[in-house]
Amino acid sequence: MFRKRGVVLMILNVMSTAFLCLPLSFAETVLPQDHGADLKDDISKPGHLWAKEWNAHNLDAIVDLYAEDAVFLTAGGTRTTGRAAIRELFKQAFAATNSQLSVQSKATEQSGNLAYDSGEYDETSTSNGVTKSRKGNYLVVLRREKNRWRIVQHMWTDAGAK
Repeated sequence: MFRKRGVVLMILNVMSTAFLCLPLSFAETVLPQDHGADLKDDISKPGHLWAKEWNAHNLDAIVDLYAEDAVFLTAGGTRTTGRAAIRELFKQAFAATNSQLSVQSKATEQSGNLAYDSGEYDETSTSNGVTKSRKGNYLVVLRREKNRWRIVQHMWTDAGAK
């Protein structure tokens, strides 16, 4: 009789421990709900805002979209690391050219605090009196920081003239 009682108590102990741990295991595996277009708009928003502020030559607003440790990869392969260095790169670009840029997001995805936005761009720029039109692709990796997306990796390709 004591043996049966000991087995029953052991089973109850294991079951109660498993029951108490159950919410913890679900908390780590439950994925955020898919919000469809809302999520896509939320993730692609920094790219569209970037283009708007670029066209307005609003350096402070553009740089504010980047995380402190962000990396910008140019179409020519140059790696620029850190918000301050990115600011200087864009400041030089504004001094050298005047451009109008539009972006079209093609794919977005999110996993936890990271997301990406991949798309295409069209740009018309004027430098030294010469106007050029070109197009290409972009990839932006975002990290959620204090309830807002910040750019942590930014890459452009240049597909050449339109």
